[in-house]
Amino acid sequence: GLFTWVSDIDSVFHVPGPSFTGVNSVAFDDDGALWVGGDDGISVRGERGWVHYPGEKYSFFERVKELCNGTGRMWIATYGNGCGYMESGELRVFTKADSLLDDRVISVLEQDDRTAWIGTAGGLCRADGYGWHSMRYGSRIPVGAVEDIVIDERGNLFLAIARQGVARYNLGRVTVFGPAEGLPGFEINALSVDSTGRVWAAGKAGASYFDGSGWIPVTVPGTDLSKYNFLSICHDFVGNTFLGTDAGRMFVVSGYSCLEVALPQGFPALMV
Repeated sequence: GLFTWVSDIDSVFHVPGPSFTGVNSVAFDDDGALWVGGDDGISVRGERGWVHYPGEKYSFFERVKELCNGTGRMWIATYGNGCGYMESGELRVFTKADSLLDDRVISVLEQDDRTAWIGTAGGLCRADGYGWHSMRYGSRIPVGAVEDIVIDERGNLFLAIARQGVARYNLGRVTVFGPAEGLPGFEINALSVDSTGRVWAAGKAGASYFDGSGWIPVTVPGTDLSKYNFLSICHDFVGNTFLGTDAGRMFVVSGYSCLEVALPQGFPALMV
């Protein structure tokens, strides 16, 4: 299900509305509408309430893995039906028939209004004004499922690759990072960029942030973050970092302090 955390009173509440319980991704579009995607479809909350696109009625919206707000459009990654975007109420879909590398899309990032990076179970590809480009072979990027993608202020593309750590790509140059460079392990589930432009990586056994040359493990006195498998990470504008786990907990890290937020009893899958 979908929940909201009210930090002022440190309480978590269920949000009614989505027509499904398995939520994989949430995003806001340029108009402030909330998009919620999951294994059973998409629900969008705008000024007039909720609009639902159930997968049983619209087959493309089955198994939505990620939502990404782009330039006037919302990108949608699906596991098995390719990817696409909604723009002005119209849906545009891309599959292997359009030269997409793999229809099992896990992550997507729009770099600008003409370039998108698409992470699939079979590797990375790029779509731009010149066509489709597979990055699976010949680019020195490790081959594997691309779990997440972010880009920093210098144009460096960071990729979380299943069981391969993190790869940084820019204009053909590739650097691969693992535990030896400060990552918590080779299993990185999520990447993020904070308000200062710093890149973070979270996964099994903890989280780290990139200092320009290597990764610095996130440590908090009194809390052993290495005990948890982090599935998600994001930041606010005042320096707080939010980490979701697969154990029914969320951690809010601010400097050297950490707040643990327990989800309500009955939360179905304990996956944040």
